[in-house]
Amino acid sequence: MPNGGTLSINARTVEGDEKLGVEVQVCDTGVGIRPEKSDDIFQLGFTTKSDRGNTGLGLWLTKRQVESLGGVLKYESSLGQGSQFTVTLIAYIS
Repeated sequence: MPNGGTLSINARTVEGDEKLGVEVQVCDTGVGIRPEKSDDIFQLGFTTKSDRGNTGLGLWLTKRQVESLGGVLKYESSLGQGSQFTVTLIAYIS
């Protein structure tokens, strides 16, 4: 959020058929993600901030870790309005 903004983190429990889990949402009011970049943001090495020393590990590593736990990482974004990333982790009840 180069011009300031709001970052919020929310969590809630989720329940389903013999499942219990947690959903965590991280939202910002930043510049958003360009639609043409939507296929790239989870790729290793992808960054729009290489001029600031970033290496493009964050989203790639996060998605990899979440999926290794059986979870899902998804996002929604609107240019000029910000982005929302949602991590869902489920525990199966036996």
